[in-house]
Amino acid sequence: MLDRLVMGEVPRKHHTVLRDAAGKLRYEHCITRAGFEGPYTVAYHERRPQEQSVSEATHGFQLPSSGGLRELERRHYQTFELAPNAGA
Repeated sequence: MLDRLVMGEVPRKHHTVLRDAAGKLRYEHCITRAGFEGPYTVAYHERRPQEQSVSEATHGFQLPSSGGLRELERRHYQTFELAPNAGA
């Protein structure tokens, strides 16, 4: 059984309204890797978690650019003709 850790201000029950001291709604965000059968996190945000803004890239790599439009190439992989365990 997993222990419940509580940090910060949270409502008594999940999936209920949580407002700050000024009465502004906090947004709930459920984070999980394998459903709610294992560990998960319920976080509350001041703004909607899906809102995003563009940030500048500060690393030294160039951002990817489009290689232009080109036609799709036809491919036919005859997998039944491969030798057994060819990739192993």
